[in-house]
Parts: sequence; structure tokens; C-alpha cells
Amino acid sequence: MIQLIKQIDNRFYPLMERLKIPLYFFVFLLLIFNQASAQLSASFSYTMQTACLKPGEGSIAKFTNETTGGNYNADWNFGDGTTSKLVNPTKVYTAPGVYYVNLTVKNAENQVSAFTKEIIIFPAPDVRFVSDIYTGCSPLKVNLTDQSLLGEIKDPKTGKLYRDRISSWKWDFGDGNSAISNTTKVGHTYTLSGNRKVTLILGTESGCKGLAESVEDFIKVIDNAAANFYIPPANSCKFPLTVQASNFSDPGLTYKWEIAGTGQAAINNSTDFAPFITFFQSGSYRITLTVTNQAGCSDQLNYDYILPPSQIVNVFSAPDSACDKSTVNFINQSSPDAFSQTWYLNGIKHSTAKDLSYLFTAPGSYLVKLESQFGTCNTFFEKTIRIDPLPTTAFIEDQVASCDFPFEVKFNNKSTGNITKLLWSFGDGATQ
Repeated sequence: MIQLIKQIDNRFYPLMERLKIPLYFFVFLLLIFNQASAQLSASFSYTMQTACLKPGEGSIAKFTNETTGGNYNADWNFGDGTTSKLVNPTKVYTAPGVYYVNLTVKNAENQVSAFTKEIIIFPAPDVRFVSDIYTGCSPLKVNLTDQSLLGEIKDPKTGKLYRDRISSWKWDFGDGNSAISNTTKVGHTYTLSGNRKVTLILGTESGCKGLAESVEDFIKVIDNAAANFYIPPANSCKFPLTVQASNFSDPGLTYKWEIAGTGQAAINNSTDFAPFITFFQSGSYRITLTVTNQAGCSDQLNYDYILPPSQIVNVFSAPDSACDKSTVNFINQSSPDAFSQTWYLNGIKHSTAKDLSYLFTAPGSYLVKLESQFGTCNTFFEKTIRIDPLPTTAFIEDQVASCDFPFEVKFNNKSTGNITKLLWSFGDGATQ
């Protein structure tokens, strides 16, 4: 009270005189004001370095004192038996648990205020995962499953159990690809051979992160064998006919050839690199090649092969001979119509049209060949045509002038060439 009167005497007396306020009333107001303004109220906030801990690690908690009510002394209890008298302390927690952090403050008037907060630090996830397959041939499809473990913590006061929950899974497959999933399972296909390291990063509802990396060769992807072959057209359309497979697969593999179809056919050695195949009948066939490498990786390729009935006629019509500087038409009379055809003159390819028209510019003998493809068999027809030189006309007469009538002249034909017909015109309207 004496202190309050001194405050009035020193600071507020002139004001009281001017306002004519009684002393007792002003003391009453000052007592209420001092009591309200000096009310102590403890409070704090904090930030955590991480919300979960691995064994042997620590998490730093920074506490910010937010107490109001003037000057005070602070006493902290961090819930693990450790204390501090700093205003804004820092604490390192080294074990998961439920900690009740208490701040008690006391001022010079012996006013006391306390504030308690619960801090939950979870054990870090024990991240682990498995695959349904670890070694295989490309393309290799694997299914990865998270088998991570999450520990529990117990509230020492209430006995309540707390358990964090995983909320995200981020996978790195080690081949440049990654995926984020919302379940414990994820699938991935490796298309390139090699050893692959897989990484899983977990996120929890409390904000924890957990990471696990596999060994470098967790997934082993082996190069696959590749089947590649071609069955060329047969050079005949008469059965039986034989063709040899053209194998473009890598050497050093194991080969298995199979054939099935509507007709009868046989492979002479089904494990050869490029076996001969004999067809006894027309029909539709499927030829299958399976290749396997030393690692056991295999690939299979099917090839459909069609052989038409043997009632095939491959022929064309053309004259036996023609004159030089003339165009000769070669008419394709094949039956049925060929899938494709090629015309050759003296072994030189000239056209793939159905019919051929050709202008001969030099006399001689020409071998004309028509190669026709019917399905998967080829057949040929050839004919020689003679090109004769153009004839030259010439003659001589025994006399060219006379005074006697009738005037008889003898003409001697000196023309050359393969002449089959002559036509004379004597200049007086007479012909022979």
C-alpha cells in the first residue's frame, strides 16, 4: 500500500488535483489496474527437427516461451527427467515416446503459472520390402511389396498406445524410372538388362520419412533371346517342293522348329539353325521358331506360309518373230492371276506389270521370261522371239530405153531380208 501511495504522490497527484478525484477512489482504481496487468500466464510453443527417431539418433526441439504478465523466472521439465531454467531452451530427445513438457513461471510477487504440452516422438519406420521375382529375362515384370514395420509408443500417464501410419510410398526402380503409390504394392517392368538397385522412401501421417536401399543387384535382368526368321518363296509350284528357312536370330542359341497346317509338311532337322522344309501338299501353314539362350531366356516367332493348289498355269502369248523397230505385245495368260510378276529380256529385268509391251531396236534372238509368284511359290515361263532386220528393196533392169513398141523390160529383184511377199508397181498403172 505504501508503494502505491508513493506512486500516486510522484506521478498522479497533480492529475488528481486538476480532476478533483478523491484519494481513496484513485487508490482503489490503481490496485485493480496493478492486479490485472501483473497477472502471470505461462505458455510456450515448440518446433521439432523430426517427428520420429531411429536408434542412436536425436531430434532437436526448440521451445519458444510465450508467457505473459511481466518479469518471471522459468522452470522447464521436458518430461524425461531433464530440466532447464532458460527462457527459450533447446532440448535433444534421443528416444521415441510421449513426453509431457511443463513450463512453470514465478514472478517477484510469488505469482505462479504452469503450462503443459504433450510431445509425441514416434520410432522411425523400419523400412523393408520384397519382390515376387528377383532374376528373369527382359522384359521382366516384378511386383514389389512394402513390409515396413512401425513401432508403438505408450503414454506413461494414460497407458494409451500410439502408432504412426504410412501415408505415401515413393519407389525408385534403379533404371531411371520411379513411382509414387498409395498402397503397399507396386509393379514395374524392366525392359533393359542389368542389375538394379531399388529404393523405397516412406512418408507417415506424423511427417516422418523412412528410407531403405536394396543391394546393387537386388533385381537382375537378363538379355532375352530374340527369334527372327523368314521362309522364302518356293521355286516351284509342283509338289513336293522344298525350301530352306532363312534364320536371322543370333547364333549360339538353342533352336526348335515346328510346323502345323492344313496340308502335309516335314522339317528335316528341327534343331538346325536353318533347316529344309518339305511341303507335300498345298495349304496354309504356320511355322514356329523358339530360341533359347544359355540363361534359359526364350522367344518365339510364328510365320504364316501359304501354298496354293498346283493347278497353276504360267504362260504368255507372243509372236515367234517380229521386225526390227517394232513394238511387240506379250500378253500374260497365267491362271489364276499371279500375286506378282516380273518380266525379263535376256536376263535383264524390264517390268513388273501384268503384260509387257517392248520396242525392239536391234535384230536378233531374245529370250523373254515371265516369273510369277503365286502365294509362296514361284514359277517361270520362257519363250524365244526372233527379231528380223527390216528388208531393203533393190532391183536391176535389162534396158531402160527403146524406140520399139511394145517395149519389154526384164526386172531382176535384188532385195534382201526375210522377204515373204513382193509387190511391183511399173509406173504405168500396172502392178504384179
